[in-house]
Amino acid sequence: SNGAFYMNVNQTGQRNNELLRAQMLGRQIYGMAVAYNLTGNETYKSMAINATNLLREKYWDNSSGGFSDDDFNVSNGSQIINSRNSKTMFGQSWANFGYLSTYWITNNVTYLNYAQESFALYEQKAWNSTDKAYADIANDSWTITSNQYTFSSTIDIALSTVLPLYTLTGNSTYLTRLKEITDSSLKNMVNESNDLIVGNYNPGWTNNGNKEKISVGHNTKYAWYLIYMYNLTNNETYKTKGIEIFRNATEKGWEDQYNLWSNEVNTTTNLSVNPDIPWWIIEDGSVGSHILYKYTNNDIYYDLFKKSTGTYLDKFLDQTNGEVYEIANESGSITNTDKGYEYKASYHSSEIAILLSQTIDGFLGVPYGNFGTYLSNNPPTSSSSQTSSVSGSESGGSSRKNNSKVNNPQTDNNETNKTIVSNESKKEE
Repeated sequence: SNGAFYMNVNQTGQRNNELLRAQMLGRQIYGMAVAYNLTGNETYKSMAINATNLLREKYWDNSSGGFSDDDFNVSNGSQIINSRNSKTMFGQSWANFGYLSTYWITNNVTYLNYAQESFALYEQKAWNSTDKAYADIANDSWTITSNQYTFSSTIDIALSTVLPLYTLTGNSTYLTRLKEITDSSLKNMVNESNDLIVGNYNPGWTNNGNKEKISVGHNTKYAWYLIYMYNLTNNETYKTKGIEIFRNATEKGWEDQYNLWSNEVNTTTNLSVNPDIPWWIIEDGSVGSHILYKYTNNDIYYDLFKKSTGTYLDKFLDQTNGEVYEIANESGSITNTDKGYEYKASYHSSEIAILLSQTIDGFLGVPYGNFGTYLSNNPPTSSSSQTSSVSGSESGGSSRKNNSKVNNPQTDNNETNKTIVSNESKKEE
């Protein structure tokens, strides 16, 4: 094997084509690193190492640096099938995530050096020191072609690159950058009228026109990212805003009838504007509700976690062939059974695996797992059965259909927090 993964695969794992992109390879490497940590199986470690070496040897641009968005041929890892002349920050950061994942399980400083080299490049080429954000897209020679600020060029970079660089090294330079990204995003990306992040932004942080449609998954992910930042900094504002944003995203985007999160919602009408529910929306909601529960002790979030994760396991997980399906409709019926494409790898399933394993902590620096006997005695609820409603005063959540308000922000903020110890040290072999 040359270390490659097929990017586009169907329900049974048969490849749909020969394509592979760097961002996909980086996320698959993370999946292998998690599998190794969960099982101790050296095969997964070898697969991660081989794939990381391929990522460096074939997908790194030796002329200009960085990872191209081109699709390559899986068979030889070098023949370009689709040339795009672009380097997105999404592609850079998630490919770099592969370097960091392999450093996590090997402690081989070579992979850390690769990650730092990659990060330094888009620090130099894409960082706007005034707006405290990264431009979204450059061409192959690093001329900026889209200077918009998006979720991918802000929060995704923070989560996939800057945060693990800090938790794996303890270098305060990375923490400083994290604080700058976080403070800037809170100031400029959060809509004052609904306390949710909306749309993309032009330099100077002017909204590019969308002030009503939200991505539910981006908001739940942003919420738990803020809790991560609270864990690292003890900045109460991060925790308060994380709780508020998660609650507001739940109010707008949680469907209690089917135990799932909507994809995109118009915040004025409270109606879904996209009937497709991808797997990652459910996973980010599960992670968010899990983390909110750990930091507030509020059973509302544990109930959401059980329901959301139950949907992920009951509806999305293919019990026969493994891995999760790509898309369900708004009633939870699967409409696309593919298992992989350029934005779907093993990353989200690996996060769920860490969360449910109760055995290891992710290297991002915040414990996902270890619910202890409480989780063992209260397993995730299957989405096919209705338990307590996530609406009104009983559970604190709300259904978009009745638009009842979730718990008062001060209720959650004043609850006793669990003591969480950050795992900031790198894994020792």
